[in-house]
Amino acid sequence: MKLNLKFIIFLIYLTQNNLLLYSALPSQNTDNQWYISGRTGLSMLIKEVTPDFRFLNNEFKHQPGLTLDLTISRSFNEKWEPGINLSLYRLTGHSELPDFSAVNNHYAFINLHQLPVEYATVTFSLSAYWRYYFLNNSGKSKNRVYLRPYAEIGAGVNFFFTELGYSVFPPEGTSRLIYYKGTQKSGPGAGNVAQIVTGLGTRIVLPANIDMIVSFNADIVNYDCLDTVHNYTNKKRNHAISIVPKFLLGVIIPISNNDNSNRFLPWSP
Repeated sequence: MKLNLKFIIFLIYLTQNNLLLYSALPSQNTDNQWYISGRTGLSMLIKEVTPDFRFLNNEFKHQPGLTLDLTISRSFNEKWEPGINLSLYRLTGHSELPDFSAVNNHYAFINLHQLPVEYATVTFSLSAYWRYYFLNNSGKSKNRVYLRPYAEIGAGVNFFFTELGYSVFPPEGTSRLIYYKGTQKSGPGAGNVAQIVTGLGTRIVLPANIDMIVSFNADIVNYDCLDTVHNYTNKKRNHAISIVPKFLLGVIIPISNNDNSNRFLPWSP
């Protein structure tokens, strides 16, 4: 499913309007405040799943890679926190031989040399999400350390740049690159597809005014080519989705003052 800039603008517009709507509602014991958070951790492509929920065999030995997230959000009514998340991560993997289901089914996978291959994919995504906290913080002292577990779900668009090549030098006259998307001046441009984002985590509220966050997230990407290789069964493409879990650790910083809150900006005396 191809998306464009209009979809991104729509997501931002929808989220901002929801933020304004709910912040205007009367409430008690609220903590209506803007936050910015940064997280880092590891991500890895673990599985590709067909529309009829069949898990395909991995054609690579996938490796974990670095991921970075930047989020801006607003809390209201103690429980809810919608926001917008920017995410960047790198995926890699290798195979001793290019024994893929795409061989002779895709134009790039014809007459391959029986040599080790490896792929590298960099993705950039923009998503809007809703986060729900299971516990209130009403009445809790700012001098205590306590946990606020949450669940979240959202949707957005994923842009990816990927290439597959031989791990060793191929015979003379053969390009090292087998397939690429968005990494060369000529050829296919970067891909952009829809994704669903989900997550479970906890906010660690600290006596200081910068909190910590620990989360386990998963990007469900509507494409089967994050490892550069489409998947086929009986010469028919599966049109699978990719599942990319992420383990993240970071900090949350308030960026607006709130007279109803017993917490202050981190740079306040």
